[in-house]
Amino acid sequence: HVLRRGVLGLFEAIRDEGTPLAHHTFLKGGFSAPKGATGDLEAADGSTMLAGLCGISDEIIQFVTTLPPEPGRTRLVLHRKLRRGHRVSLAVEAEVKSVVPIGPGRSGFVGYALYTPRSETQRYRLERYFLDQTVIPV
Repeated sequence: HVLRRGVLGLFEAIRDEGTPLAHHTFLKGGFSAPKGATGDLEAADGSTMLAGLCGISDEIIQFVTTLPPEPGRTRLVLHRKLRRGHRVSLAVEAEVKSVVPIGPGRSGFVGYALYTPRSETQRYRLERYFLDQTVIPV
């Protein structure tokens, strides 16, 4: 609950300050905010950048970083700490579409990337571990 309140508070502050993010309605609904989830964005030079996962849908990943990642295709490795200390990691191909400063008086950048699961197994793992959907095989 603390993470959810913090993320909601962050987006409300951004909206109230009139930054360009105020026009992105996708930041408000239709997203899962998985607890304990982070990501590693790979830069063009091969370095990685830690990203805090703010939200994820079946097509879009919202993230916060301390430095602005370059827009374009990238590999994103998602990590989530589960109960009992278990961890799950999943690499997806993503396209960073937008990166903007968080807002006046705040450091960091918020962005979003489009992604597509590469296989049914990857889709299952995304739904189960990051979208928090109950997945029942049919």
